[in-house]
Amino acid sequence: MITTDPTLQTNASRGQVQSALAESSSRTGADFHYLLKVAERESHMRSTAQAPNSSAAGVFQFNEQTWLAMVKQSGAKFGLGTEASEISSGPGGRQEVSDPAARQAILAERNDPRLAALMAGQLANQNRSYLQKHLGRPVSDGEVYAAHIFGAGGALKLINAADGSPDQAAASVLPTAARANHNLFYSRHQPRTAEQVMARLDSIAGGPSPAMPAPAGPTPAANFMQVADDSSFDARPTAAAVPVPLARPSNLLTPDTSTALAEFTIS
Repeated sequence: MITTDPTLQTNASRGQVQSALAESSSRTGADFHYLLKVAERESHMRSTAQAPNSSAAGVFQFNEQTWLAMVKQSGAKFGLGTEASEISSGPGGRQEVSDPAARQAILAERNDPRLAALMAGQLANQNRSYLQKHLGRPVSDGEVYAAHIFGAGGALKLINAADGSPDQAAASVLPTAARANHNLFYSRHQPRTAEQVMARLDSIAGGPSPAMPAPAGPTPAANFMQVADDSSFDARPTAAAVPVPLARPSNLLTPDTSTALAEFTIS
């Protein structure tokens, strides 16, 4: 029987979270500095962070469906084989757990910084592989972060627009995501272009690593609302992309700090 670990209600220290990120980087091969920047952006590295307007929780603000999908797919690799066996795919690809207590316990594990970091590393690798496969070139951390927010298929749409039609309004490419992330897609109510939105994401995920001291008091998460916009999550193994031309350059812009909280879905 799967039961909820009561220790997961206690916030881990920043040092514990950093150790979890280092382990994830070592075991999954995901870049440590990328994981650090995303963890800082999504939750200020608070293991018990909970979005007030969505189901997102934990250091990486996994929502319920994303977490269940990742545990089902990769749980056995990281010691969650029993939990993975409890999860099944229902109508429309929704991940389901028949036992309510087991479901609650599995979702509570999002607050374990070690497990959350391992799953985040695995997800980042899958998104990177998906984008490299479809773009035919290496991708930047900002492009991987775009997949974290919009889903791999949504990120691919935005990247292709930034590369091929850079002046196109990003909101016309990902309208659902734009409605959920006004501060990312608009500047003083003026639409940002696809190139500008990608540059902002590059500046977040590809910029300097955040300073380590903890904030002076409770700070709300500053992440973007994660929306899979007409996208697909391709978790199948893919061949490594052949390094060809350099990834799209990153024109750094200063990101807004007043952003919405996360809700990431896999379609």
